[in-house]
Amino acid sequence: MNKSRSQCVHTRKKSRRGSTGSLSGLLNVPLDIFFEIACHLEPLDILQLSRTSKALRRLLLSRTSRHIWITARKRIAPRALPDAPAGLSEPLYAALVFQPTCMACGSRALSVDYALQVRFCRPCWNENVIRGKDLAKAALEDYILDEFFSLLPAETRPRHTLTRKDDRSIVHVEAVKQTKTDRYYWIEFSAIAEQYRQVCELRDEQGFGEFVVERSAVTLARLNFHRDLLNWEHDRMVYRHHMSGHIHYCIDLWTDAIKTRVDHRLEEYGYEVADYPSRGVDPEFYMLRYDARYMKPRIWQIIRPKLLEHLEAERSRREKAKWKKRRDLLRGYYRSFRRSDRVVGASDIQKRTLANFEDASQLPCMRALLVAQPPHVGITEAQFAKLEPTILTESQVYSARVHSDLVKLVLARYPDRTTGTDGTDIDPYGGNISAAQLALLEDPTTLFRCGLCSCSMSYLGILEHWQTVHTATPWASQHVQLPLARSVSRLLTALSQNSRLRVKTHSKL
Repeated sequence: MNKSRSQCVHTRKKSRRGSTGSLSGLLNVPLDIFFEIACHLEPLDILQLSRTSKALRRLLLSRTSRHIWITARKRIAPRALPDAPAGLSEPLYAALVFQPTCMACGSRALSVDYALQVRFCRPCWNENVIRGKDLAKAALEDYILDEFFSLLPAETRPRHTLTRKDDRSIVHVEAVKQTKTDRYYWIEFSAIAEQYRQVCELRDEQGFGEFVVERSAVTLARLNFHRDLLNWEHDRMVYRHHMSGHIHYCIDLWTDAIKTRVDHRLEEYGYEVADYPSRGVDPEFYMLRYDARYMKPRIWQIIRPKLLEHLEAERSRREKAKWKKRRDLLRGYYRSFRRSDRVVGASDIQKRTLANFEDASQLPCMRALLVAQPPHVGITEAQFAKLEPTILTESQVYSARVHSDLVKLVLARYPDRTTGTDGTDIDPYGGNISAAQLALLEDPTTLFRCGLCSCSMSYLGILEHWQTVHTATPWASQHVQLPLARSVSRLLTALSQNSRLRVKTHSKL
């Protein structure tokens, strides 16, 4: 019994800390299949995958997995990465090229030198990459340095900027030409300085020459490797820009196809693409048309009335534009009619206080003449002459409305003036102009001011002013005001009793 219990204790599995993670299934895949999958990843993806667990880290960072990294970097578009120089491992190569992280502090770093094989942020760069003469004082104070500075690569990054676009114009290095004024990575400088001291202490001329030749060849290879990487980065940037443009082109094609579906929907309501407003006239319409590209029923039900409203407004605008020629001819004839005296029975005051063209164009006779013929056909002077008596008759409705508006303004300011001089009540809503209304408006103390240009004048003056100055503005009572205070009005009333102020010089007031 005890034996079986002890066996059970020894066969119990140890519990693991934490969860195994969603990528734990990869460890159960056969290695050849796993390697085949990993070869289709980019080097940065393999590097990030190796950091997900200790098991994957041991597997991907081992020497047996080197072929995965090589295959991955050879499959990079548009062309394969150059082969890494001796001494640079594939994982470090991938981190150096694809991971913008400072190798000293871990912050974001854009400064990289492939010859030095380091990537630092700006503060760490200035701390780790130091001028050669300063490093040589401490490490090689008693040695001849004629050939030493060609034994390791110097900084190739431009000092004035973090970008390296100017380096691409530099051709491959044929010979190493570096001096003590160049800057070097201090850790590598210290290591090469130690080897240099050891070789010098052996006092072997042949060994010293071989050491110099070997290190100079390594330095030359790394300097050219740096320039190969810059060319590769430029080609990859151009390729990505081209692919991004291709993607945007495909998106534009897809968007145009969706917009075509919107156009088909609008055709069901009788609108074609030619009926759309221009972008400069109505940009909001095209924003709504773009928002309707998803064509979901709820979105379409919300946007459809707005689209139809804009299209109807554009149709009305074009309809008015079509009649512009006939409307301009009608405007000229009406202006000549107001300035002439050829209509029998029309007084001077009646002609001078007619409606402006914007109000007169709404008279039934004027609207009938405007649409009597197609828009491209002009209006003759004889056709307009037949309407002149009718214009005077129909203008009486306009005159009554304007007089009524002016009477309301006066009574709103002076409520005590509700009766005329003959004792009759003043009715501002009367259909015709009564004597009481006319007496109230002709009173010398009744002055009006145009709210659009701040001119003060009598009631006949405001009518003539509206006809000649504001020809494109329809009559509205809110544009007319009474500027004088009540005390000034009483003063003018007292003065008018003993003067000729009651003489009707309306156009001069």
